[in-house]
Amino acid sequence: MDNKEEIQSTAADQARELIDIADKTLLLKYREKYYNEALDLLKAQAETEEIKKLIQSANKKLNTARAKAIISKYHECQKEEKMYSSPKDMDSVGNHYASTAKLIKSTTIDEKYLSEDLVKKLHGCYDAEQKAKKLHKHSKSTLVKRRFILLAFILIIIAGITGNILASKTGGYHLALGKALHTLGLENKAKDEYLIAYNDYENKEAYDIYVQTKLKELDEYIADANWTDATDACKKLKDMEYTDFEDKLVLVEKNLMANADFGDKVYFGGEDWFLADRIGSRCLLIKKNAITPDAELVFSDSSANTSWESSSMRRYLNSVYFGESFSEKEKELIIESTIKADINNVYKGVKVNDTKDKVFLLSVDELNRYTDYINKTTKSGWWTRTPGANEGTLVFVDINKKILYYGYEMTEESIKMKPIIWVDTNL
Repeated sequence: MDNKEEIQSTAADQARELIDIADKTLLLKYREKYYNEALDLLKAQAETEEIKKLIQSANKKLNTARAKAIISKYHECQKEEKMYSSPKDMDSVGNHYASTAKLIKSTTIDEKYLSEDLVKKLHGCYDAEQKAKKLHKHSKSTLVKRRFILLAFILIIIAGITGNILASKTGGYHLALGKALHTLGLENKAKDEYLIAYNDYENKEAYDIYVQTKLKELDEYIADANWTDATDACKKLKDMEYTDFEDKLVLVEKNLMANADFGDKVYFGGEDWFLADRIGSRCLLIKKNAITPDAELVFSDSSANTSWESSSMRRYLNSVYFGESFSEKEKELIIESTIKADINNVYKGVKVNDTKDKVFLLSVDELNRYTDYINKTTKSGWWTRTPGANEGTLVFVDINKKILYYGYEMTEESIKMKPIIWVDTNL
């Protein structure tokens, strides 16, 4: 085998590997990526029978994958269309058809690589845009009709319940009004009434309805991979002290992190954090707001606070704070990391050791590296883990955002802490 043949053989083998990876990949954008990489590799070679067959195979698989993605999305729309029962549902299905139409317009498919049956199914999806317009129009007209028909019903409800139910202070008035508004398709106003019935009157039925509404919204956002709105829905459920959705919450948290850019705000453990770094599936999070722990737990033992390694702060963050701030499933995502000892480059007298922690504080070096991703509105001073000039002191950031390298004694209660964690979104 001469050198040219060897190069072609190697290219063919690499292309087969890429095609095999694409075949096993679920997400279309990554399947396209690997098929296209294989095609680029093959097209760069002289056309032999083997290369031609591989190009034909890759093109067929690429175009088939694209066609099937459109068909699958269209069939999901058809299923939803059969199930809708309100103007809001109708509008939602219309949005999904519009999304399918957008996918059709943005996807290039060479039909010569498709079977006749697949081409026929694909062409059956091309009315997605017309269906979207029809459903949106029908949704608006149906909503207007319902509003007029049920206006009298609302007035009757208000008149009938104002005397007895409002006086009884059970929240029944707001509950009934919420149900009427829901029937009209005015979901946001209905939810406001349910909240009043629960928050002001502790009406359990209103609570259950509101939670179920939010759970339904959450499912829709997850199905659409809308992680921002899904996070807002999770926050609302947490505000209602609803806890029986931990699997969905963790799914949303992981995907929000996985799709965030550096400096973006993410949600984890019921709090806001900033994404500061990413290594593979591991995300470094810096808490947005500094925390003020119980002074008795953290700052009272001066004999223990000689360095970050022996500090009460470190012990508190990895026991009490870790234990109380995260659910069991969230704890499984937080990685124990080797935290490198940091040297004070201004005052070099104190030497410290590496530690292994799940929750820790920034070093001065990390502070400078991630300064763009730290909340600038923090109004208090906060600690780093870098040693100060003397034993028992740590460098800290003052209220003017200035780094004080001389440090301060670790028993100082007025200085707060910004927890840092590594989270693995693949666990």
